[in-house]
Amino acid sequence: MESIRNAPEALREAIGRDDLGRDEDIAFHDRVAMTAGNEKFRTLLKTIGNPIAQTITIGLQLGRQKSDSLRQRVIEEHRPIAEPIAAGDREAATTVMRYHLFQARAGLVDMHHHMNPQSA
Repeated sequence: MESIRNAPEALREAIGRDDLGRDEDIAFHDRVAMTAGNEKFRTLLKTIGNPIAQTITIGLQLGRQKSDSLRQRVIEEHRPIAEPIAAGDREAATTVMRYHLFQARAGLVDMHHHMNPQSA
């Protein structure tokens, strides 16, 4: 549980080194899936070219290109997920994880429309 609780700080440190933070972000999602007993998600994370890892990478790359505040938001999105998991609060963890996934999806849709304005 401590590794989940420390994950936002690990991501912050990676970004502070001007690293993308992809490995730290994927490791966080792997720990969440492991704690939830979701082996299918863990397997998917480890698959080369998987859409989840690609989505994480795109989000981090966009954050790098945009601003420090966007990069900070990416880091801070993990804290509300990590805390209820570390505390063993399954209901709260489920709620914040669903919100996180919703936000990630919305961000990708926005990015798609920005990159392909004719499809909007």
